[in-house]
Amino acid sequence: MNKEEIIIREGTIADANAVHDFAFPIMQSFGLMLDPDGMDFELCHFGEHRIGTIAQLVACHGGDVIGCISLTRKIDSVAKLTGFYVSPEHRGLGAGKKLLQHAIMSAYRAGMAGIYLETWDAMVSAVKLYKSFGWYFLSCLPEGSGAQSSYYLDLNAHGSKSPDESRGWTSEYD
Repeated sequence: MNKEEIIIREGTIADANAVHDFAFPIMQSFGLMLDPDGMDFELCHFGEHRIGTIAQLVACHGGDVIGCISLTRKIDSVAKLTGFYVSPEHRGLGAGKKLLQHAIMSAYRAGMAGIYLETWDAMVSAVKLYKSFGWYFLSCLPEGSGAQSSYYLDLNAHGSKSPDESRGWTSEYD
């Protein structure tokens, strides 16, 4: 398998079971309990494209769904990133990086000023990836909130250039 074989596309309701098959065990591996009515609502309803949905994307390799990410409108000009998972067997191929790039571009095209996310500090690889994209630590979250830390990406930090122009990304789905 190589990185060139990873395709990012809009997720559908038909992808939900595949997404759940790798995302839920990843959560369990970190000792996280599924919160279908709260923090994990978008993940549990993957592909339904509810009001406020900006993007629900999947990474595919050889026809198999191997990663997912969701982006919803949090407040007027801020999107919230949730449900970002890549199947353990497919890590290291660049699927996470591609998913994050496409989610950021989706937020930019939707006119968002920034993207907010909440995560667990134990998800070291994800936090490292966020920081490499320019996300900055926002705050520690209160116990019982469903996560430990929040991060923010300022989409206006690129000046007059879109994030893809300033970073040399492709702006269309593969």
